[in-house]
Amino acid sequence: MLQDRVKQIIATGIAITSVTAGGFMLPSILQEAEDNTLRYTNNIVDGAPDWINTVGMSIGALRGLLIDYLWIKIHQMQQDGLYFEVMADADLITKLQPRFPQVWVFHAHNMAYNISVMTHTIEEILVEVL
Repeated sequence: MLQDRVKQIIATGIAITSVTAGGFMLPSILQEAEDNTLRYTNNIVDGAPDWINTVGMSIGALRGLLIDYLWIKIHQMQQDGLYFEVMADADLITKLQPRFPQVWVFHAHNMAYNISVMTHTIEEILVEVL
């Protein structure tokens, strides 16, 4: 019984020490995050349409699920040959994930090399690329 009490006291002391140390380290961590622009912001992108900011803030954690759904939808539409719809949803994904460079790289490559090759007339190619 005495051993259990000693273990509880030691565990409580470690917990209090850890919380106190974390409290002292927090200001420097926040300052470093601010200096390296690592802070989360609710503004999706400066100059974005209001509906993008509204959607981004209102769905919160479900935003990732919406983006995953759009990626799956784009892949399926591309397989079905619905290239104009792919472009519209790709634009929506880039607006919902503006600070994720892989999104821009993938969609640029996909539209320039994959979708443009699958079109057959000059008009289709020009509309897809422009």
